[in-house]
Amino acid sequence: MERERTVDDGRVRPHREMIQRVVLYTFAVVGLLFTLGIALGLAVDYATFDPTSGGYEPPYDDFSGEPIDWESEAYTTKTGMFKPGYVVDIHLDCTTGMLSFELLNGPIVNFRPVSDRAIAIHDPRDACRNRGFYPEF
Repeated sequence: MERERTVDDGRVRPHREMIQRVVLYTFAVVGLLFTLGIALGLAVDYATFDPTSGGYEPPYDDFSGEPIDWESEAYTTKTGMFKPGYVVDIHLDCTTGMLSFELLNGPIVNFRPVSDRAIAIHDPRDACRNRGFYPEF
């Protein structure tokens, strides 16, 4: 036998509808919090990916901020270096210079080769040599 509940407007609403509504709102709140967490993680990863600004024209020496410290921020992999983030991880192939991204431990997607600015400011070639690779970029 189904229990019924009277609502202020005089309608009778089965108890099941109220439970369904509570479950629906709970899932909606969890989904919203998850989406906000992903968005916040993406924003933080984007802001910390390249902590420098300026120096966009050759010879790339008019920049501010600290270049990437490869020794403390990146790990060595079979093919190069790996810099973890909250949502997006960055991979650098130390042979070809290809930058790749990995979203939430999913598939790795090739993005583009390292730019001339990144080579001049962050010096990934030297970091790759220090880890035993022979960069061709």
